[in-house]
Amino acid sequence: MKMLERLNLLRDLLEIEHRAELDQNKLELSRVPVQVRETLGKSVTRLSAEEGDLAQGGYPLIIFSRQPAGEEISPFHAMSRGDLVCAESATGQRFDGTLYDVDEYVVAVALNGRPPELLPKGRWSLHLVGSDATYRRMKPRP
Repeated sequence: MKMLERLNLLRDLLEIEHRAELDQNKLELSRVPVQVRETLGKSVTRLSAEEGDLAQGGYPLIIFSRQPAGEEISPFHAMSRGDLVCAESATGQRFDGTLYDVDEYVVAVALNGRPPELLPKGRWSLHLVGSDATYRRMKPRP
Protein backbone atom coordinates (compact mmCIF):
# COMPACT_ATOMS: atom_id res chain seq x y z
CA MET A 1 0.00 0.00 0.00
CA LYS A 2 1.42 3.38 -0.97
CA MET A 3 1.97 6.14 1.57
CA LEU A 4 -0.84 8.35 0.19
CA GLU A 5 -3.29 5.43 0.36
CA ARG A 6 -2.28 4.78 3.96
CA LEU A 7 -2.80 8.42 4.90
CA ASN A 8 -6.23 8.45 3.26
CA LEU A 9 -7.18 5.24 5.05
CA LEU A 10 -6.02 6.71 8.37
CA ARG A 11 -8.09 9.87 7.77
CA ASP A 12 -11.16 7.77 6.95
CA LEU A 13 -10.74 5.60 10.05
CA LEU A 14 -10.29 8.64 12.30
CA GLU A 15 -13.47 10.16 10.87
CA ILE A 16 -15.39 6.93 11.54
CA GLU A 17 -14.10 6.83 15.11
CA HIS A 18 -14.99 10.49 15.68
CA ARG A 19 -18.54 10.05 14.37
CA ALA A 20 -18.98 6.95 16.54
CA GLU A 21 -17.83 8.85 19.64
CA LEU A 22 -20.27 11.69 18.95
CA ASP A 23 -23.11 9.23 18.36
CA GLN A 24 -22.30 7.44 21.62
CA ASN A 25 -22.23 10.73 23.54
CA LYS A 26 -25.61 11.73 22.06
CA LEU A 27 -27.02 8.33 23.04
CA GLU A 28 -25.83 9.01 26.60
CA LEU A 29 -28.18 12.01 26.67
CA SER A 30 -31.16 9.66 26.77
CA ARG A 31 -29.58 7.19 29.21
CA VAL A 32 -28.06 9.39 31.93
CA PRO A 33 -30.38 11.68 33.92
CA VAL A 34 -29.78 15.35 33.18
CA GLN A 35 -29.18 16.07 36.88
CA VAL A 36 -26.25 13.63 36.84
CA ARG A 37 -24.90 15.11 33.61
CA GLU A 38 -25.17 18.59 35.10
CA THR A 39 -23.27 17.50 38.23
CA LEU A 40 -20.51 16.13 35.96
CA GLY A 41 -20.36 19.40 33.99
CA LYS A 42 -21.65 17.75 30.80
CA SER A 43 -24.99 19.60 30.73
CA VAL A 44 -26.27 23.01 31.77
CA THR A 45 -30.00 23.52 32.31
CA ARG A 46 -32.39 26.43 32.92
CA LEU A 47 -30.88 28.54 30.17
CA SER A 48 -32.42 31.43 28.29
CA ALA A 49 -31.66 31.71 24.57
CA GLU A 50 -31.52 34.61 22.16
CA GLU A 51 -30.28 35.04 18.64
CA GLY A 52 -26.83 36.53 18.27
CA ASP A 53 -24.83 37.87 15.35
CA LEU A 54 -22.78 35.76 12.98
CA ALA A 55 -19.57 33.99 13.93
CA GLN A 56 -16.52 33.84 11.69
CA GLY A 57 -17.41 31.98 8.53
CA GLY A 58 -21.00 33.25 8.64
CA TYR A 59 -22.28 30.69 11.15
CA PRO A 60 -25.34 31.95 13.06
CA LEU A 61 -24.88 32.36 16.82
CA ILE A 62 -27.31 31.58 19.61
CA ILE A 63 -26.52 33.10 23.00
CA PHE A 64 -27.39 31.01 26.07
CA SER A 65 -27.32 32.50 29.56
CA ARG A 66 -28.35 31.84 33.12
CA GLN A 67 -28.53 34.13 36.10
CA PRO A 68 -26.01 33.39 38.87
CA ALA A 69 -27.64 31.40 41.69
CA GLY A 70 -24.86 31.29 44.27
CA GLU A 71 -23.00 28.36 42.70
CA GLU A 72 -19.43 27.74 43.81
CA ILE A 73 -18.33 27.34 40.18
CA SER A 74 -19.86 28.63 36.98
CA PRO A 75 -22.35 26.39 35.19
CA PHE A 76 -20.04 26.24 32.15
CA HIS A 77 -16.88 25.32 34.10
CA ALA A 78 -16.34 22.05 32.20
CA MET A 79 -16.98 23.46 28.73
CA SER A 80 -14.47 25.15 26.46
CA ARG A 81 -14.46 27.06 23.24
CA GLY A 82 -14.53 24.58 20.34
CA ASP A 83 -16.49 21.88 22.19
CA LEU A 84 -19.35 20.28 20.27
CA VAL A 85 -22.74 20.69 21.92
CA CYS A 86 -26.39 19.84 21.48
CA ALA A 87 -28.93 22.49 22.49
CA GLU A 88 -32.39 21.31 23.52
CA SER A 89 -35.49 23.42 24.17
CA ALA A 90 -38.17 22.59 26.71
CA THR A 91 -40.40 21.77 23.70
CA GLY A 92 -37.93 19.13 22.48
CA GLN A 93 -36.37 21.07 19.61
CA ARG A 94 -32.67 20.22 19.20
CA PHE A 95 -29.79 21.55 17.18
CA ASP A 96 -26.06 20.94 17.12
CA GLY A 97 -23.32 23.53 17.27
CA THR A 98 -19.87 24.47 18.48
CA LEU A 99 -19.07 26.61 21.51
CA TYR A 100 -17.84 29.86 20.05
CA ASP A 101 -17.34 31.82 23.25
CA VAL A 102 -17.58 30.75 26.89
CA ASP A 103 -18.00 32.98 29.94
CA GLU A 104 -19.09 32.17 33.49
CA TYR A 105 -22.83 32.48 32.87
CA VAL A 106 -23.05 33.11 29.11
CA VAL A 107 -22.02 31.04 26.09
CA ALA A 108 -22.32 31.65 22.36
CA VAL A 109 -22.99 28.60 20.19
CA ALA A 110 -22.22 28.67 16.46
CA LEU A 111 -24.87 26.55 14.77
CA ASN A 112 -23.84 23.83 12.34
CA GLY A 113 -26.82 24.61 10.11
CA ARG A 114 -29.52 27.17 9.61
CA PRO A 115 -31.08 28.69 12.73
CA PRO A 116 -34.67 27.80 13.56
CA GLU A 117 -37.26 30.10 11.96
CA LEU A 118 -38.45 31.09 15.42
CA LEU A 119 -36.33 30.37 18.45
CA PRO A 120 -38.65 28.59 20.90
CA LYS A 121 -39.37 30.54 24.06
CA GLY A 122 -38.76 29.02 27.45
CA ARG A 123 -35.89 27.18 29.04
CA TRP A 124 -33.08 25.43 27.20
CA SER A 125 -30.44 22.87 28.10
CA LEU A 126 -26.98 22.63 26.60
CA HIS A 127 -25.26 19.23 26.43
CA LEU A 128 -21.58 18.59 25.80
CA VAL A 129 -21.21 15.88 23.12
CA GLY A 130 -17.53 15.98 22.27
CA SER A 131 -14.58 17.85 20.88
CA ASP A 132 -12.92 18.05 17.50
CA ALA A 133 -9.55 19.11 18.89
CA THR A 134 -8.06 15.65 19.42
CA TYR A 135 -9.18 14.42 16.02
CA ARG A 136 -7.85 17.52 14.26
CA ARG A 137 -4.44 16.92 15.86
CA MET A 138 -4.39 13.23 14.95
CA LYS A 139 -5.32 13.70 11.29
CA PRO A 140 -2.30 13.33 9.04
CA ARG A 141 -1.50 16.32 6.90
CA PRO A 142 -1.56 15.90 3.13
